[in-house]
Amino acid sequence: MGPGDIEIRAITEGELGVWAHVLDASFLSPLPAGAIAYRLEFYVPGRSLGAFDAGRCVGTLRSLDLEVTVPGGAAVSAEGITNVAVLGSHRRRGLLSRMMSVALDEAVARGRGLAALIASEYRIYGRFGFGPATSAAGYEIDVRRAGNLRVPGADGGRVEPIGLAEVREHGPELHERFRRTQVGAIPRGPATWRMHTGELRNPTGSGKNPRPCSTATPTGSPPGWLCIAPMTTGATAIRTSA
Repeated sequence: MGPGDIEIRAITEGELGVWAHVLDASFLSPLPAGAIAYRLEFYVPGRSLGAFDAGRCVGTLRSLDLEVTVPGGAAVSAEGITNVAVLGSHRRRGLLSRMMSVALDEAVARGRGLAALIASEYRIYGRFGFGPATSAAGYEIDVRRAGNLRVPGADGGRVEPIGLAEVREHGPELHERFRRTQVGAIPRGPATWRMHTGELRNPTGSGKNPRPCSTATPTGSPPGWLCIAPMTTGATAIRTSA
């Protein structure tokens, strides 16, 4: 059977288990307990593609609806691409190109003029028109020298611990305000908020909940927050949102 005989199609909900197994196996990882239930939270009919060789799933790709903030503050619809994988036994047969072609053709049919992905090996995707769009930076802070958290100004602002349930409640509105002012920012869906606040567990993650702190104005409205999470190295990772 040649590469052209391998079928590229959307999976059914009942095929999600084998699809998830192929996704993890492609990265040389076993399928952890709870992985299928976790993937089901993000499953949308017609948006998860599989490559099938004689009925056996050997490749995966998932698309999702996004909006991207552009200069001027407008948000344009975009196609998110994720969970791209091909089993080692079926690489170099053009399956990635075929799955990506189907996904991008469907995106065009939905009226999308933009697609976005986060790539572990970004050079792979240049042939499909993707290129670097943003960058990230990491900082190590010596807390012994930095001292306590401080809120600048004399407006009565303060920093205080909050619960993860409060982040789920107030975070979406806060992030929505933020992303409208930040070029390249994208929205976060309900499942993403549940995952970032410990209500939905990613079985491949560390399982450690962050410790959120919120800044507050004198009126009590939170203009931003930061999340502190311990790392296996003994260091502390801090993620902020404003």
